[in-house]
Amino acid sequence: AGWLQFWWRAMTDVAKPGDTTEFINASAGQESARMGLKASYRPKAHRISVPLGTVDTIMHNLGLPKVDILIVDTEGADPAVLRGAEDALRSVRYLMFETHRDLKGTAWSKETIHSVVSNLNSRGFDCYWAGGNGNLASITWCYHTSFEKVGWGNIACVKRGDVWWQVMESFDPNARFTMSRAKPLEAPTEEPMPKVQPEETTPEPFNATVIDSKAINAMVAEGAFVQLPGVQKRCADPRNRRIKGCKYPRERCKLSYWHVLGEQGTSCPGTSWLEDLVQADPDPHKVIVNIGCNSGQDSIAWLQRFDQNHFWNRRKWSDVLPEYKSPGRLEAHIRKPPRYNSSATPMAFCVDAMPFTVHVLKETRHRAKYDPKDTESVGKLKILQRAITDVAGAGTTMEFLNAPVGHGAAEARIRVPAATVDGLVETLHLSKVDVLIVSTDGSDPAVLRGAQNTLRSVRYLMFETHRDLQSTDWSNHTVFSVVNELNNFGFDCYWAGNNGNLSSITSCYQSFFEKLGWGNIACVKRDDVWWQVLEKHDPNTLAFV
Repeated sequence: AGWLQFWWRAMTDVAKPGDTTEFINASAGQESARMGLKASYRPKAHRISVPLGTVDTIMHNLGLPKVDILIVDTEGADPAVLRGAEDALRSVRYLMFETHRDLKGTAWSKETIHSVVSNLNSRGFDCYWAGGNGNLASITWCYHTSFEKVGWGNIACVKRGDVWWQVMESFDPNARFTMSRAKPLEAPTEEPMPKVQPEETTPEPFNATVIDSKAINAMVAEGAFVQLPGVQKRCADPRNRRIKGCKYPRERCKLSYWHVLGEQGTSCPGTSWLEDLVQADPDPHKVIVNIGCNSGQDSIAWLQRFDQNHFWNRRKWSDVLPEYKSPGRLEAHIRKPPRYNSSATPMAFCVDAMPFTVHVLKETRHRAKYDPKDTESVGKLKILQRAITDVAGAGTTMEFLNAPVGHGAAEARIRVPAATVDGLVETLHLSKVDVLIVSTDGSDPAVLRGAQNTLRSVRYLMFETHRDLQSTDWSNHTVFSVVNELNNFGFDCYWAGNNGNLSSITSCYQSFFEKLGWGNIACVKRDDVWWQVLEKHDPNTLAFV
C-alpha cells in the first residue's frame, strides 16, 4: 500500500557522520530554538543533542533513485536544508518550503527570497507564493523587493516543462499562459508524461482544438493581426494595472518581431547562443542528429563545440569541401569549450537523402581525415543516407533528386531508403538525442511527426520553416500548429535571428508569422539549464536570469 519511514535528524547543509547539534526538546510549535539560532533568541526549554543530516545523505542512505516531492518546514533553517539537497533537487518535481525573514539569527538572516529563488531558478524551478486563498503568485517572474519584508510565508516551486508546471500556472492569475483550472490527472498508462487538458470552452494559446491551422490560415488570408491570450503583462494585478515597483512591469511581447530581429530575418541565423550553451553545460557526452545534413558544416561545428580534445575543426572541413558544396559565409570563430573532467566524446549523425550529397560528405570526411578509424578516441561522425519522413516501415523507399543543387536535370531522380527519426534512433541504439537539427527544405513538420519518442530526450531543437514552398509539408501545417505541438513536449520556441537575437514564438505568436516564408526556429526544453541561455538572447525576456 505504500511506505512511511521516520528519521530523527536535524537537517542542515553540511554534516559528517557522527555530527550532532543542540536542539530543543519541547512540544510542537516551539522548535524555533533549532540549530543555528543564537542563544539570546532561544526560548527557555530543555535541549538535547541531536544527530545532524542532509537531504542528500538521507537520500543516499535510503538508496532512493529519485525524490518527486520535497517539503521543508524547519522554522528558519530552510535555506540551509536546500543547500544540503543539491543532488535531490535534480529529480524533485515539486518543492514547498517556508520563509522566515522575521526570525533573527536563523539561516534566513543570511539569505534573501531573491537569492534562494534565484538558485532554484538556475535548477529549472518556477517558484510562487502559496496563498491562503488558494491562489499562487509568481516570484520567479514577478520578484519585488517588498517580498523581503513578508516575514513568515510559504513558497511552492515546480520544474518548468513538467506537467505539474501547467497546473501551478493555472492557479496564478498573472500566468503568461491563460489556462483553466486543471482537471485531476489519471494514472499514466502508455504516456509517460500526461498532459493537462483545459476545458473546451476556455481559449488559450497553443490549444489546437481552439485555434487550428485552418483558422490561422483564414486569419492570415484576411490580413488579420492576432495576438493570442499568452501575450500579456506577467506582473499585472486583476484590474490589469501594473504593480508599482515590480521588477518586470512590462509586456512579454513589448518589442516587435522586426525590432528584435531587424530586416535580416531568420534565414541564416547567428550562433552566439550556441556558444553560450556550451559554457552552461560543457559535458562532452552529447549526441547530435542532423537531418538534412547538406554540407556537413553544422554537424562538424557541434562536434567542435563539445570537443575536449580539440580534434574536430569546422574550418578544416570547409577547406576540403568541393567548391559546389561551399557553405559560403562561416559564422564567428567557435570557442574552445571549458575544461570538463570526462573521457566521454561527442557523436554526430549526419543524415541526408540525396545520394550525390552522401557521396560528397563521405569523400570530404576522408579528405579531412575524419574517417571512423581516425576518430575512435575523439568522437564519432556517422554519415547515413535516408529520406526522413513521418511514417516508414522496413524496406520503404522514396524518390529523391540525385544531383547537386543547381547541377543536373530535375528528372535525375532515384529511389532511396526512407526512415523516421524514431526508427533511425532505435536502429542506431541511441539512448538519447541531445541536439536535433532538421533542414529538409519543406518536410520539417513530417520529420518532427516521426520523432515523437526522440523529442522526449531532445534538449535543443532547430528546424526550418518554408511556408513559401508550395506542395511541401508546410502547405498543410502552420508555424502555430508545429510550435503548439512542441509546446506540449515542454519546448519554448524562438525565431532564430540572423543578427544573433532570439524572439519568442511560444509566448508571442502573431498571425503574420505564417507569411514569413523561409526562416529558422530554435527550441529548448523549459526545465533545462539551456532554457536560460536562450531566454537571455531574447530582448523581450521576463525571465529571472
